[in-house]
Amino acid sequence: MEVLSRELSIRKINDLASQEIPFVFLISFSGEQNLIAAPGEAAAGGLFLDLPGMKNHEFPVIPEQDIRLSKSPPDRNKYFRAFKRVKEEINYGNSFLLNLTCPTPIETNYELRDIFIRSIAPFRLYLDCLLYTSDAADDAMNVLLAGVG
Repeated sequence: MEVLSRELSIRKINDLASQEIPFVFLISFSGEQNLIAAPGEAAAGGLFLDLPGMKNHEFPVIPEQDIRLSKSPPDRNKYFRAFKRVKEEINYGNSFLLNLTCPTPIETNYELRDIFIRSIAPFRLYLDCLLYTSDAADDAMNVLLAGVG
């Protein structure tokens, strides 16, 4: 599974959709570094799905253990400034839907794959490798849109 430009992503999405082949996509913030794949291709590239009607893995159930989790939330004042800005932009009419996200380092005794396996959620996605990187700071691992077509 290769990282695709905007133009190649559009072509691949159109091709898969015209053939009525289900696919999953991860679109970067800039739209220039994207992953688009049918479920089998996604699994081969380290992108695992567990969605209603679409599952591309058979990970074994792991033994249950107590989960330890510690987090470092963002600075409260920085967060409230950002939240105020979000409300201003919505009030200006610049967006009808806006997500405010902040980096939040966490530490746990579970691996990401274990969290994916143990999670109880109807929509789960796990990217097992660092295929999705960028030299551009605003694009590195920032996924704007993930979905299924």
